[in-house]
Amino acid sequence: MASKLHFVSLPQFKDRLNGILGDSDNIHIIGALSLDNLKDIKLLNKQEFNLKWGINLDKPTVLITVHPETVTSEINKLYAEELIIALTKLSMQYQLVITMPNADTLGSLYRDKFEILKTAHPEQVFLIENFGTQSYFTAMKYSDIMLGNTSSGITEAASFNKYVINVGDRQKGRIASENVIHTQFSKEAILKAVKKIGNKEFKGQNIYYHGNASEKIVQIIEKL
Repeated sequence: MASKLHFVSLPQFKDRLNGILGDSDNIHIIGALSLDNLKDIKLLNKQEFNLKWGINLDKPTVLITVHPETVTSEINKLYAEELIIALTKLSMQYQLVITMPNADTLGSLYRDKFEILKTAHPEQVFLIENFGTQSYFTAMKYSDIMLGNTSSGITEAASFNKYVINVGDRQKGRIASENVIHTQFSKEAILKAVKKIGNKEFKGQNIYYHGNASEKIVQIIEKL
């Protein structure tokens, strides 16, 4: 590798890189840079969020972000059907706040199902095209559970003490904190994971947060 300095988020990544370089002296563990940005974001309170989006976060809420799996459209169609059956069941207990996937062919498989779900349960299902950073993390903060296959469930959610049901293989191989429950696109598996979480409060920590990552990078570079 041409780089002299390497900055990684976890000890496991340092070990992997050391296996390639054979020298760990210039590999530094700093945590995830994105988590430093969280402290600079002024989140909305529940009332502000309700005024902006018409969603009352005092109600039990599941925040859902699902992207297509990188497999065939036939499998994604099956996954979408399994997911919607599980969400229909969950809508009896929670309001569902769904951030919409993009409009490409595979994304449309999920988008169409979400729109049908919204039509069937208009008071319990909210479809959001683009929350933006402030509102997305506000929703994450006040939701009871996160469900989907987004990287924010792996990296940021533990900083908000949220349990995450990570479905499918999109994040396969990603190291996760104790808040993440991995499961497949199966209605039974998803509902079982929700039941497992229940009202349990997450008391772990975010393994990706080490604090002041950008400052550490600057300090290390200045020492050269």
